[in-house]
Amino acid sequence: MASFNAALKRANSPLAIKKAQGNYLYDMADKPYFDAISSWYTCSYGHTNPVLTHALKNQVDELHHVVFAGMTHEPAARLSKKLIGILPDNQQKLFFSENGSTSVEIALKMAFQYHFNRGEKRNVVIALENGFHGDTFGAMSASGLSVYNGQL
Repeated sequence: MASFNAALKRANSPLAIKKAQGNYLYDMADKPYFDAISSWYTCSYGHTNPVLTHALKNQVDELHHVVFAGMTHEPAARLSKKLIGILPDNQQKLFFSENGSTSVEIALKMAFQYHFNRGEKRNVVIALENGFHGDTFGAMSASGLSVYNGQL
C-alpha cells in the first residue's frame, strides 16, 4: 500500500479539457489531443456527434432519466423491440444498465446467481489478463492491477 500512496503523491495534475469534437479533446488553450482512450460511448462515433446531440436534446425535453428499478419507458420499449428482432432466437430477454462498469458488475452477479440457482458453486471468474473491466467493486476484481484496485 505504501507504493500505491507514493505513486498518488507523484501524480501530475489532471489536464483540463474545455471541449471535444469528433476524435479530439481540446485543452483550455484549444490545443488538440487525439482521444486514444475512446472512453464509453465516444469510441463509436466521436464527441459531440450532431445526430446524437440533436436526439439527446429532444429526449431530455421529454424525459431525462429513469432508473430501470421496476420501471421502464417508451424509448426503452422501442429499443428492446428492435434488439429482440435482430438477436438470435435463443436471446429473448434484455437487461439494461447505464454504463460499462455496472454492466460488468451485473453480468458477474447474474452469472454467479445462475450457477447458485442450479446448485453449483462457482467462485472463479476468467478475465483478460491486465484488462480493465470497470471501476465498480466486482469489475475491479476481474481487472488487472491498477490504481483503481490499489496496486500498481
